[in-house]
Amino acid sequence: MITQMGIGNHTTEIFHQAVEIIQAGDIGEVREVYVWCDNEWDPYLGPDAWPPRPVRDYNPEWADKQLPEKLPIPAHLDWDLWLGPAKYHPYPGFGRGLYHPSNWRSWWDFGNGRIGDIGSHALDLVFWALDLKYPLTVEGEGPGRPGLERVPPWQKATWTFPARGDKPPVTVKWCNGNVRFDELRHLDLPHEWPIAIHFVGSEGRLTMQIERGPAGPMELYPKAKYANYTPPPRTLPRYPGGEYRQWIEAIRNNDQARAEMPFSYSGPLCEALALGNVAYRVGKKLEWDPVHLKATNCPEADQFLRRKYRPGWELEKPRIPTENTG
Repeated sequence: MITQMGIGNHTTEIFHQAVEIIQAGDIGEVREVYVWCDNEWDPYLGPDAWPPRPVRDYNPEWADKQLPEKLPIPAHLDWDLWLGPAKYHPYPGFGRGLYHPSNWRSWWDFGNGRIGDIGSHALDLVFWALDLKYPLTVEGEGPGRPGLERVPPWQKATWTFPARGDKPPVTVKWCNGNVRFDELRHLDLPHEWPIAIHFVGSEGRLTMQIERGPAGPMELYPKAKYANYTPPPRTLPRYPGGEYRQWIEAIRNNDQARAEMPFSYSGPLCEALALGNVAYRVGKKLEWDPVHLKATNCPEADQFLRRKYRPGWELEKPRIPTENTG
C-alpha cells in the first residue's frame, strides 16, 4: 500500500536544501536541536492565540458562567459521528466551540496539543536531516496538574536519540506557548520568528523558520563564516507537486519513493511526539522500549499509550510492526 503523511513543508525545495547541508556535514556533527512554537491554545481566544501578549493566569477549571450562552448543535453536524471513537462529551456549543470545529486539539480526549499539531511539521525536518527514529528517553514539562482534561497553555519536551551509524547521539528540545529556551537567549538568532528550528553543529548552526505556509527563510551561523557559502550538490531526488500530488503520482506509478513521507517514516515521528505528551502527563522521564511499546521505568504510562474506544467503534488489538526494532 502506498502511504503518505500530509506534511506540506517536506516537499519544499528549502527543506531539501537544509537536509543536504546538514547531511553533507557543512555545520559539523549535530548533537543538539531546538524547536520553538510561540502559539498556544486559549479557551477564550481559540487556537490562534499568538504572543507577544500578556500571559494569562492559568485556570483550567474555569466555570460555564465565564463563557457565552450555550448554543444548540448545528443541524449540519452529526455530533456522535464527529466524536467517533473518542470518549463521549456533550456538545458544549460556547461561541466558537470548546471542541468544534478546531479547538479539539487542546483536549486530551481528542488531540495532542501543539506538540501533535505543529510538532509533526517542525520535527519532520529534524527526523529527516538526522535520520532519527525511536527515542531512548523522553521528558515533558508544563504548568497545571497533568491529570486535567485540557492541554496546558505551554509545554516543553526533550528527546534523546542514540547514535545512528556515523552520526552522534542527539538531544532534541521542544517548547510551545509563552516560553523559550534560556540556552538560546544570548545567541544572535531571529528570535522574532514564531516557529523555528535551530540545529547546533560542531562547526556551525542552521536555523529554519516554519510558518503558516511554505517554510523559510533559512539562516546559517556564524554569519561571517557562511557569508560566501555555496550549498552542496543536490543528493536528494525532487518529486514535483505537494504532498497530495506526490501521493497520487506514487499510486499511479506504484512507486512508494515518489511519496516521501510513508508511514514507515511518519509513524516513528508521531510516536516520539506523542511520547512528549505522555511524559508530561505522568510527570516522569520515560525510558522508551520501541519494540514492546512500553516505558520500561514507568508502568503508569501505559494508560496513555492506548485508548479505550467507545462501544461500536472498537478495533482489534493493534499489531506491533515487525520493523519496530528500535
